[in-house]
Amino acid sequence: RNRLQAILSGIVEGVIAVDDRERVVHMNDSAGKILGVSPEESINKPVWETVRVKDFCETITRTLRDKKVEKTELRFQASPNEKVVEVNASPLTGEDGVISGAVAVLHDVSELKKLERVRRDFIANVSHELKTPITAVRGLIETVIDDKEMNKEQREQFLEKIKNQSERLSSIVTDLLTLSRIESQTGALEVGLLDLCGVVSTSVNSLLSTAEAGGKTIISELPEKPVKVMGDREALGEVAGNLLVNALKYSPENGEVRIILTRKDTQALIEVRDNGIGIEPRYLNRIFERFYRVDKARSREVGGTGLGLAIVRHIAIAHGGKVDVESAPGKGSIFRVTLPLAVS
Repeated sequence: RNRLQAILSGIVEGVIAVDDRERVVHMNDSAGKILGVSPEESINKPVWETVRVKDFCETITRTLRDKKVEKTELRFQASPNEKVVEVNASPLTGEDGVISGAVAVLHDVSELKKLERVRRDFIANVSHELKTPITAVRGLIETVIDDKEMNKEQREQFLEKIKNQSERLSSIVTDLLTLSRIESQTGALEVGLLDLCGVVSTSVNSLLSTAEAGGKTIISELPEKPVKVMGDREALGEVAGNLLVNALKYSPENGEVRIILTRKDTQALIEVRDNGIGIEPRYLNRIFERFYRVDKARSREVGGTGLGLAIVRHIAIAHGGKVDVESAPGKGSIFRVTLPLAVS
């Protein structure tokens, strides 16, 4: 009994055993955490009294009544992120063939369901993103071919549109390949000791003319002393560049984008602040997904492939760091990237 107790207490899956009168005879800690109840206080109590989850209790009842395995899926909507739990309940039969109780195994599949949703969304989004420029190019080319009497000026306009759409298609494919390279084990970064001050300065200087053309300002705040990290200069430049480009796109005319580089304990911190339109809290945990757009119409209007933030996240993780965001509608956004400082 002690060995069994130790085994059941140590497994990740939740396990609940009840007798033939639906009283709890065992509940491990995992089951208690999943269902939000105390295992100790649940013993010898009817399952419906201690576990206030209707679908779970009905599954136990059906298992005992029908004397067969029952499966169900529980969804807890009250939590910040929806929790999904798979339940497999089996009857327990004694040597005389009489049902003596039931045992239910609970498996939290929330993360798996989330990954499945992300995969579905990615396939749908990438198909749409690729189809849009391809359809446009095809339609434009067919028009040029069919209209033999099209004047030179109009033909050049059509060719310019074809060029723009093909460039967009190329950008999407390039960003997808960048993500694939970062994620793959074989696509190792060219890591070396570098100063983040230089990386940030280069990114800012490359975008000053773009900001000026849009009537916007970039302000950089860099420390006097070098901020040394072990990293890939090109990849980290892409992090700073993507965050700045994103901030400029969603800032109003005469808007201000500020990039701040500081040290915090053993971490280097890059902050990009803007006074733009901001993001609603419900979207914050999804904006780093590939092709995820909060406002699809506006996102395509300002350009971009929808992969910039996903690239930022993966580069940060590949360097042993992380990225997070703080934002509110109408109050702008603050993107923070933390990276481990090089050991001196």
